[in-house]
Amino acid sequence: MQRRSDRTWIPARQPGLFDTPPGPTAGTMPSWEALPQQTRRTLTGLVTRLLVEHVNARVSEPRSNADEL
Repeated sequence: MQRRSDRTWIPARQPGLFDTPPGPTAGTMPSWEALPQQTRRTLTGLVTRLLVEHVNARVSEPRSNADEL
């Protein structure tokens, strides 16, 4: 004997390929232009320092012939 269910199955809505993205919400990254000038200056200095230190660390590492394999 089969039981009849009162529940109706509703498939989940699939996002459309061309749906517009949702607007900004709390916790999203602001655009670069929206940041205060001092914040942009500080971030530029920090990223520059990070890149220079990374390049200097790679240059000073001793290389062996095994690296070329």
